[in-house]
Amino acid sequence: LATSKHETAAGHAPAAAQNLLWAAAWAHERFRNEAARKHLFDAAALLREDEGSLRYNIHILLGEVDLALVRSDAAIESYQSALHDSVVLDDKGLGAGAYIGLGKAYGLGGDFGHSAEMMRRARGLYQEVDDSEGVALALDELGNAIWMRRGPEAYPEALSCFMKALSIRRTLSDKSLLAGSLKSLARIHLGNGY
Repeated sequence: LATSKHETAAGHAPAAAQNLLWAAAWAHERFRNEAARKHLFDAAALLREDEGSLRYNIHILLGEVDLALVRSDAAIESYQSALHDSVVLDDKGLGAGAYIGLGKAYGLGGDFGHSAEMMRRARGLYQEVDDSEGVALALDELGNAIWMRRGPEAYPEALSCFMKALSIRRTLSDKSLLAGSLKSLARIHLGNGY
């Protein structure tokens, strides 16, 4: 934080914002989310609209912090800002990440219809940039949103999403991701009485 103050005094706003972002990430990792939130707001205030990459990272972390603090409306606002930043940067992969965050924020607020729509958009963008890991993540999150919505077709639709994600993750080298898909499958099977 002291470095950030020195950078600000020297007129190096992006460097100061980067230091505040690091301080916020450190605070968030240690469950000091109110402090992290303050650092992120201070960092965002230092940046111009055209400093997209750093702004995107600040807004994404702010969304994560807001989710941890169970502030769905604030998280939605943060992820919408991150989505705007991804458009400025013309980066569909970053946009997909923002949609994942938006979906989680809507889900936290109990709006599983919007959550599912955000996950579908994320999946589409991940498919466009040929990111298999991202597609699997979006499918898993889509399955979660569908399952939580609890409609008459929730089980087969969620199962389909989880099976597609599992199929993709079997081709990837990270076995922890594979375990996550298996956990999702087990959860809905148990929830459906199997």
